[in-house]
Amino acid sequence: MLNYLNSKNPKLKTNIPVLYIDDNSNDLFFVERVVQKTKSNLNLFCLNSVTQGIAYLNRSDQFSDLEKFPIPSFVLLDYSIGAHTGPDLLRWMRARPVCPASLPASLRTIPGCNRRSDPDPA
Repeated sequence: MLNYLNSKNPKLKTNIPVLYIDDNSNDLFFVERVVQKTKSNLNLFCLNSVTQGIAYLNRSDQFSDLEKFPIPSFVLLDYSIGAHTGPDLLRWMRARPVCPASLPASLRTIPGCNRRSDPDPA
């Protein structure tokens, strides 16, 4: 992901907004550190709940200012985020017109560390 977003392609802008959602402060720290150490052109917006992610993507509450909280070019989220899961948010995103179907998103997790399993989608 960093290679693509950091490529020297002139069509890619600087300060690419990336929405990162994870409720683990250690994971947040390390992802921020990787972005900082690689001197990437990513502008990381870190949230710690699915509820905050929905508010951000809906432009609700404190996230209504597009200058401060731009529409993300990429969404990275943990598989298990508090009472919800990353797939819960992905399903929400794909069902809402505020999120273009072309908005790339990726789940990340550490095997064996999920606090809950994905609910049956049926």
